[in-house]
Amino acid sequence: MTSGPQWLLLPDARPFYEALCDFGDAGHWQPEHMLALFAAESDLTPLARNKYQYQGLSQLGEKELRNLGWRPESMGDFCAARPEVQVQYTAAYYAEWRRQHRIPEWTSPGHLMAANLAPAHLARADQVVYSRKEHPKQYRANEICDRNGDGVIDWQDCSDYVTWVVNARCPARFQLALTGLNQVRALRLAGDALDAARALTRTG
Repeated sequence: MTSGPQWLLLPDARPFYEALCDFGDAGHWQPEHMLALFAAESDLTPLARNKYQYQGLSQLGEKELRNLGWRPESMGDFCAARPEVQVQYTAAYYAEWRRQHRIPEWTSPGHLMAANLAPAHLARADQVVYSRKEHPKQYRANEICDRNGDGVIDWQDCSDYVTWVVNARCPARFQLALTGLNQVRALRLAGDALDAARALTRTG
């Protein structure tokens, strides 16, 4: 696997897009939203690892990965895993928070990002992740996410931050990923239609 955008091209990337569709359906999040989160967190680079050792497309940390069953001593670095495997573990991370907070569905890239920043706050009705008044230390560390400058980082701010980062850092790569995702969706729909036609032929 390379750090360049080539890994997003079909046919090699089809398992990645299939995983986004399948785990998105099961986890009640939109594949486009997860792609946007991946782009903001890692520039859609599976091999990404930051100085704090958060790694992979979704920048999961060692503690989170161990809680999900990833054992680096036997399984290697998470960022070296196939992209579809990274989707699987990322989906499990969100499934656990969805279960704990009884979240019906993940509604936006910002909602997904909130689970990375402050998952304990996901149950707040006001959708606040951090505020200058309530969480001064955490707010200062993430102030760049307060896109409207009102002293509060909420889900909408997080979505706006994701859009800003994607447009600033990797717009072409993100569009390439969206194209691949839509191509796989079309292939899946064509396959479903073919299966339905065959079923009608057998029963006709």
